[in-house]
Amino acid sequence: MAGSGGLGPGPLGLRAVAGGLAAPGRPAALVPFRCRVGIAVCPQVAGVLGGRASWCEIVLDGGWLLDVWGRGLAVVDGQLVVAAEPVEPAGSPGAGGGPRWSVLAVGWGSESARGPLTPRLVRRVIDAIDADPLAGRAALAGAAEGPELALMGT
Repeated sequence: MAGSGGLGPGPLGLRAVAGGLAAPGRPAALVPFRCRVGIAVCPQVAGVLGGRASWCEIVLDGGWLLDVWGRGLAVVDGQLVVAAEPVEPAGSPGAGGGPRWSVLAVGWGSESARGPLTPRLVRRVIDAIDADPLAGRAALAGAAEGPELALMGT
């Protein structure tokens, strides 16, 4: 990693890193968070959400700001998107008439109902209908806004 920096609480909001986690029995929490930015690095995520020892760390490529956030794809279905690329053929419309994107997003899961949550990168194809680069969010057909988890940036 060439550099290190914090991902501030701007329009993206760090709440997306652990989006969709607050559920009955899983209240929202303040979690230590570190974002590392490098040149020509593969996105990575690590951490655990499970009590007082919770933490999260993400590695993003320096091009994330233009490639993802600049296209309005930073948050999809309440999940932080760490990488995005157009689906071939370029410019082919999706179901809503907008472009289709292959996104790599941070998802959280647990092996048991009461166990700690761990992050994983999940690839999916989305139809971006109304990307809003100022909000850093893609409005998707049928997308629902998920509950949020506040994170402390370092």
